[in-house]
Amino acid sequence: MSDRGPLWKRKDLAWLLFLAFWAEIAFAVVNLSSMPLYLAKDLNFGAFTATLVLTAFFSSEAVFKAMGGKFADRFGHSRLLSWALIVPVVTCTCTLLPPFRNGFAMTALRVADGLAAALLWPALYAHFGASAPPGRRSEAMSLLNTAYLAGIAVAFVAGGIMDDLLGPLLAKTTGLYSGGILLGACLFGLLFLTALRLPKNPPVEHEDEPATEFKTGGLPIVFLVLAAITYMAVGLPSTVIKLIAMDAYGLSSGAFGLMALPMTLILAVLSIASTRWVEQIGRARCVRGGLLFACLGLTVLSLGIVFPVLRSLWVAALATIPIGLGFVFALPAWMAVVVDHDRERRATNLGVVMTAQGIGAMVGVPLGGWLFDNGPHLTGLKSGLLLPVGMAAVCLAVAFVLSFVAVRPKPYLKR
Repeated sequence: MSDRGPLWKRKDLAWLLFLAFWAEIAFAVVNLSSMPLYLAKDLNFGAFTATLVLTAFFSSEAVFKAMGGKFADRFGHSRLLSWALIVPVVTCTCTLLPPFRNGFAMTALRVADGLAAALLWPALYAHFGASAPPGRRSEAMSLLNTAYLAGIAVAFVAGGIMDDLLGPLLAKTTGLYSGGILLGACLFGLLFLTALRLPKNPPVEHEDEPATEFKTGGLPIVFLVLAAITYMAVGLPSTVIKLIAMDAYGLSSGAFGLMALPMTLILAVLSIASTRWVEQIGRARCVRGGLLFACLGLTVLSLGIVFPVLRSLWVAALATIPIGLGFVFALPAWMAVVVDHDRERRATNLGVVMTAQGIGAMVGVPLGGWLFDNGPHLTGLKSGLLLPVGMAAVCLAVAFVLSFVAVRPKPYLKR
């Protein structure tokens, strides 16, 4: 098949995009949309216990991704995909059964879900990268990221609809309310059957493929620090962004959703449009430029702590443009760099980097919540609740500087 046509039209890549989209929907429906409702409404868990259960999923996913990457390289990408997708079929089913309706069992099941996600994503990204034509891996990573993010966006709608439609029926027949978990079990089962159809081996690569090399052999510590700090910046405002919008900008919950929806759709379109631009601009330039643009946007928002004129909706809307564009260009280029660094250890390297990213996010999320609660006290200003945004800008500034040390471009070899 020609390497010049749209990547999403290639049958092998289309199957992987399909798998990524629906797998993220299934994971997000179960562990983000329906699980909080199930724990609170069906099992009557307290807030602290529910938080521990939900944290178990994210912690498990972050910790085991390095191991998942090694397993994918050792046993094969497609085989790991099948193994990863059969696990949540079992965990979702067990979640709804009476013997497992206790805090310990719920936590163990979420740890197993996190392990499944840790096996799935490094193998999926590595398989997609290996299947993409040489020289178009950044474009491929852009498509895969778009599918992943679209799955997250759809998951909350799908989970909510299933809970509303099936909830009353399930409550009458089983005493349970969360229909989204049942949807997740069905989706994972269908995805497992889909994974069995994937080719067992990625296509053989050409020796003259373009590359971007790291300054030292293997994955240097500075690159992993770069990954962790970048995702720490992502985690800092992620769980308090709606509270910031409501308290600092006076938006209602509904108004925030209406404001965020078109921005999300625009970024999704730009992510698709940028697939070719990343390779043309250069991966290292996209990583550095993207981090810089996102840092500048967050800096403008954080300056609202001391300058009231910058705490307007117009300024906030304009500042989100460089933030979104920055990540649209930086993340696919970043993942392409990792994928192309070592052909024999693609999944292993992806797993290590994803683990570093997960650890960074795990640090950023609680720190962001603490800064939001204590920001007004620390700064002496009510606008101090923007402090998580300011700290995120600092993290991206550090990441921008580190990017010059961690990764540098290597000229593409001519065909």
